[in-house]
Amino acid sequence: MKTLMLTILSVFLVACAARGPAYQTPSAPAIGFANILIYRFANGYGGAYPVDIAINASEKVASINEQGYTVVQLRADGREHVIRSGPNNSIMKVTLTPTSGETYYIKYVAGAPIGSLSAGGLASIVKKPKNPLAIMPPEVASKEIIEYKFQPALQPRIE
Repeated sequence: MKTLMLTILSVFLVACAARGPAYQTPSAPAIGFANILIYRFANGYGGAYPVDIAINASEKVASINEQGYTVVQLRADGREHVIRSGPNNSIMKVTLTPTSGETYYIKYVAGAPIGSLSAGGLASIVKKPKNPLAIMPPEVASKEIIEYKFQPALQPRIE
């Protein structure tokens, strides 16, 4: 019975993982723009549902599944941009003033609800992060997303 449950759980988690081309270093952004690479860290919590990402006043620029990433180009004109997620794209956010020609990595990590169930029974008590969005150093992000799958943005360039 335990083996059957683990098999079903494994099939479900694989079905919810991102699909698409394997990770490739993004090409250089257009002149006057910066690349914003947003990825969803795979930790097994909330993986059945894509996470919506919004930038500035946009409703949604991308939906990212677990182990997925997308690239959006933002105009680098000295303005501060707000990358948001969560209910009504207002709860969780990071701000960024991009520099032309640069690539920035934004990581989304879902937390486990307190007392959530895992394949082995009750999971250890893990607090949900207050803000699951974080700007990551390129050397850390490039190692984390090496096997992630590309998911095209709904709006690949934000003026």
